[in-house]
Amino acid sequence: MKLTYVMAFALALCVFFGCREKNKVMQTQPVQETKKINFVPPADSMLTLGQIKKMKDCDGLLDSLSIFYRDSFKTKDAVLLSRFQDDFTKAQDKICLRGGLAGGFTEYLWIVKNLGNPKNGKLLDSLKMKIY
Repeated sequence: MKLTYVMAFALALCVFFGCREKNKVMQTQPVQETKKINFVPPADSMLTLGQIKKMKDCDGLLDSLSIFYRDSFKTKDAVLLSRFQDDFTKAQDKICLRGGLAGGFTEYLWIVKNLGNPKNGKLLDSLKMKIY
């Protein structure tokens, strides 16, 4: 009989303390998404340090997105394929915008193309980046 009272008391404590933990709300900071602009590349094709850092931040997520959609593009259904391609393009843009590239995926591609530009050599050397 004493065992029953002890078990009931232990159960009451577990419920009391367990419910108290659920009332704690985690505070998360909202993601600030950059507003998309129509990206116009600079005439001199010079990259900035900020652009390279933002490009590197987006790089891993874009690779993961490609892996995630890899099997989706193997479908023979034209309607599904079109939908997957549209969703993929929107996701690429969203990743770049959240990464801070206001031009979206268009700006990301421009940065990747211009990494090998000789004008950007000093900046890449200062970051100890090599382009192959």
